[in-house]
Amino acid sequence: MKRKNLIALLAASLPFAANASISVEQHISDKVTNWFQVDVKQVKSLAVRSTFDCTFYSATPTIRLPDSESSFGEHLFIHQGDTVEAISTPSSTQPLPEIANCIKTSFRLTDDLQADVLREALDGIYKSFSYGHREVEPYAIKKEGHWIIINDKFFDDYSGYIVKTSPDGQVKSISYSLELQGIE
Repeated sequence: MKRKNLIALLAASLPFAANASISVEQHISDKVTNWFQVDVKQVKSLAVRSTFDCTFYSATPTIRLPDSESSFGEHLFIHQGDTVEAISTPSSTQPLPEIANCIKTSFRLTDDLQADVLREALDGIYKSFSYGHREVEPYAIKKEGHWIIINDKFFDDYSGYIVKTSPDGQVKSISYSLELQGIE
């Protein structure tokens, strides 16, 4: 009889032991989850607001352990309508369609003043891309059908944005280039 009671007691206690280990595992999981944090900030500037219909955000993931802290870069996000998506910081010569698609329909790139506003807006969005020290002072050059916005040098070549426009100055596309040659 004692053996039957012991077996019954063990059988009855197994679900409680399983729940106890799940609760310990969940407790540990909750503690580790609390180590991860994301600092999200809206990119705010007058140039960004006057140039773009979208809003831009930077997100910095951080692991905060009891004895140390590590951040994993700044990541960019774009919010338009009901959509939020990650965008990459240009690291090579590449088109930037998500940026061009956010230009206000009323924004016209027709003179140096608008070129400076667009450059400031792009610098505001890609602030983590600028390294603080520039080899050249940023400036813009109007060419037929497009603008070149120089923001730095990459080895011997200039780097910056190529902004294609319609005859009335409406922005059609924006791309980034590390090899802007023949600018001088």
